[in-house]
Amino acid sequence: MKLGLNGLVIIISLTLAGCQAPTSSESKLGSLPTPKGQGSMTVCPMDARICPDGRTSVGRTGPNCQFAACPRG
Repeated sequence: MKLGLNGLVIIISLTLAGCQAPTSSESKLGSLPTPKGQGSMTVCPMDARICPDGRTSVGRTGPNCQFAACPRG
C-alpha cells in the first residue's frame, strides 16, 4: 500500500497534534475552585522520588506539594 506524500503529511500532522505540549494556562499548578465555595484544592505535579532503598518511590502530597516520607526499613 502506497501512502504517497499527502498521506505521509497527514499522518505526521496527526501524530504531532496528539503530542502537543500543554499551553501555559494548562501547565500552571496551584489552586482550583471547589464546589459551593468550600475552599480550594491543591494540584501537585505527578512526579515521584526514588527512596534510598532503591525500590520504593513516593509522590508529592499536601498543600505544599512536598514529597511524602519514604517508608522505614
